[in-house]
Amino acid sequence: MTPRLAIVLAWSAPWLVGSFSPIALLTANPLTKGTSKRPIKSVLCAVGGGNTNTWRSAISNPAEKPDAIDAVRDLCTSTPCRSPDVSQGEKGLAFLFVSQKYADSIPDIVETAHEILGEDTTLLSVVGGGVVGGGVESDDPTVPAMSLLCGVLPSSAGVEVFMFGPDEAPPPASSKAWKAIGRNQDVPSYIVFADPWSPIQKILDGLDSSGVNGAVVAGGISVPTFGDEGPTVAINGKAYPRGTA
Repeated sequence: MTPRLAIVLAWSAPWLVGSFSPIALLTANPLTKGTSKRPIKSVLCAVGGGNTNTWRSAISNPAEKPDAIDAVRDLCTSTPCRSPDVSQGEKGLAFLFVSQKYADSIPDIVETAHEILGEDTTLLSVVGGGVVGGGVESDDPTVPAMSLLCGVLPSSAGVEVFMFGPDEAPPPASSKAWKAIGRNQDVPSYIVFADPWSPIQKILDGLDSSGVNGAVVAGGISVPTFGDEGPTVAINGKAYPRGTA
């Protein structure tokens, strides 16, 4: 059976999550749950074949690229090691972390990033209180910054992205729908980006029941600007409204 990494998104407002060696994915308030609390590196290597040589991260320099679109364009053209070789069944996977200072521009940011990275790369974006990339951390929400983590997964790996929106609540943990999501894996792996107003606890309970022997769940909650009800999470080139997970 092809190992699969499922990525669940939850939008609304948050703090970021976890770490991926050689680069920290996010900062603050990690969400880890399940039978194994392995770091995100272990999750991705288990599903992605373990090759970290195709993974890189970088952070924008607000002194050189203060404009959000200029910054994301520079990140997406200079950071990837290479494009996925689709003829060999490879898939690209990228995570874009955007500081609160750029939150108002996230729809345009993710659209630009998706256009540059291409259809063969799954892009997941989230607004955070701080961002980390290339060994550099920016944890001041008043500083415009963003970071990109991107890599290539081999043909032996699978990635699926699914979401729960304001009009579609997650099923109860006892529902067979979660087993279908887990695809009969012993311990499926998930990365969850959640909005504070999303039903995150119900989602975590459901994911834990999706595997034969539980699940590995890592991720975090996005961090919206106080009083702002705009989107804080995006899939590929589209940002989604508050209350989605």
